[in-house]
Amino acid sequence: MQDDAAYYRTRAQQEIDAAMAAYPTSARKAHLELAQRYEELAIALEQCQDAKGVSPGAERAPSG
Repeated sequence: MQDDAAYYRTRAQQEIDAAMAAYPTSARKAHLELAQRYEELAIALEQCQDAKGVSPGAERAPSG
């Protein structure tokens, strides 16, 4: 299972790919802004995991 940070990195790459194919320029810009936001989310999650001592890719404990 993909962890949250990896998911956001995947989404960032998908938005970059979409930007490369987008026309007009305003659409390209919107895709690049989304890519940047996804990348920022991935970085923030990784920083939280590091602060908590959780290794990236570690599986979550079942809740309940």
